[in-house]
Amino acid sequence: MGEYSTVRVVVRNKSGTKEERNATSSDSEEEKLAELVFGVSSKKRKSFEDGKNSSVVHVVTKKNKQLELPSLGFTIDVEGTSCLLGDDDGVGDHLNCEESSLPEGFRSAGGRKPVWTESERYATTTSKLRQEFEAVHGNPSWAELDGSESESTDAELLNEPGGFLDESRPARLPKGILDIKKHSELGESRGPALASLGFHPAATIAMTATRNGRLSLYRVDEEPQLIQSVFLDRFSLRSAAFVSDGSAIVAVSNSANLMYSYDLLSGKFSHFNSIQKVRNKRGSLRSFRASPDGRWIVLLGSHGYIHVVANPTYEYVTSFCVSSDVVDVGFAPSGQLLVLGSENTGYVYDVAARRCVHTFLDIGAYGWSTLAVSCGNVATGSRNGVVNVYPLAECLNQTTVTPTKSLGNLTTTVSSLHFNSPYGDLLVAASNEETAALRLVQLPSLQVFSNFPTRSSTLGTITCLGTSPNSGYIGFGNSKGFAKLYRLGYYNSY
Repeated sequence: MGEYSTVRVVVRNKSGTKEERNATSSDSEEEKLAELVFGVSSKKRKSFEDGKNSSVVHVVTKKNKQLELPSLGFTIDVEGTSCLLGDDDGVGDHLNCEESSLPEGFRSAGGRKPVWTESERYATTTSKLRQEFEAVHGNPSWAELDGSESESTDAELLNEPGGFLDESRPARLPKGILDIKKHSELGESRGPALASLGFHPAATIAMTATRNGRLSLYRVDEEPQLIQSVFLDRFSLRSAAFVSDGSAIVAVSNSANLMYSYDLLSGKFSHFNSIQKVRNKRGSLRSFRASPDGRWIVLLGSHGYIHVVANPTYEYVTSFCVSSDVVDVGFAPSGQLLVLGSENTGYVYDVAARRCVHTFLDIGAYGWSTLAVSCGNVATGSRNGVVNVYPLAECLNQTTVTPTKSLGNLTTTVSSLHFNSPYGDLLVAASNEETAALRLVQLPSLQVFSNFPTRSSTLGTITCLGTSPNSGYIGFGNSKGFAKLYRLGYYNSY
């Protein structure tokens, strides 16, 4: 804001006599206007006298600015303590403007006193409202403050920035009770089972893929809306997911060893002949994983083979082979590829260098069935329903690993494991051998949420699951051909 000053303006005309500045206005109108502009009542305001005395006016204006009073016929230019009074004929009268002659309460040199302050206004208003309330209702007990409490003013509240959302929202996902609400259903009931459920990395779009080759896209931000549905004829789909920052969907079939890419912008499918080299390895395709940087797509084959394809060209790069059947694979956030073997041995590959850099063993594990990797943990499911959680650092560096905790809440083979991204504070485990065989686990406490699922959840037999990029939504696809979508209240965005 600009700097303001208060000046004392002494006005004389050239002849030393009173000058009529507004001949067309009546005295009463001039008096009201002057009172409005200068803030001086008619009793205190002195009229101009003929050359004997001066009219004293207190003007509050901006330094080095011009105060125009067109109704009175003159203009005041203020420059420090020098003022110039001009009229319509262009002749200016020099004025004596002495700030030091003002009353002390109106001086601008560091000491202007306001008529009232915010605290005084607040106290006056609060006191008046309290008196009016007590006159009608008396003094209720709930309004009395004990010694440990005190009234806080607006200024005290505003002097403490932030904290309004953080105090009500814990820093970590709370354990015990999960804030989850049903949102919508995606897909048609009584259809083929869902093989995959995915969320677009940027747009609020969910993708479902059925085992008979139908890909469907839905908008999920408000009411679910089907955007597009395409069908791959005679394609026994095993796995599908968004790749290349969401610009394409890759689908893999295990029957004919085919891999298709669906370009979302052009709406065209592409089939890649480079997959012929995968066929020569005698390995049928079961699933695939994309690297965090989007550079690689790793295809799970049979007989211990893992095939690497470049993204987005889909050119064949290389194949790895382990000493046992491959159960599942997953990428660490740093880019290493973790591979689970059927003999409870884990392998760590540097895909860029095309070599195995580490192996680890869990002696107590029983029949690994699936794998999930987060920013700090590795989770493995087993054929007896047990889920083991390990520190990621141990799997990358130690030869023998011990689980931080083993979760035995499921009793059948764990078919799906998933960490929410990017936080890694929610682990989802499910089995496709029983109805509603699902558990949600909070990390780092590794405690199972007690309020979900319930008997009324009607999830069906879960065949796939996933969470949105910022964990605002979680979905469960089932064997009846549709997915149930839920909103996680702790997370603010999609």
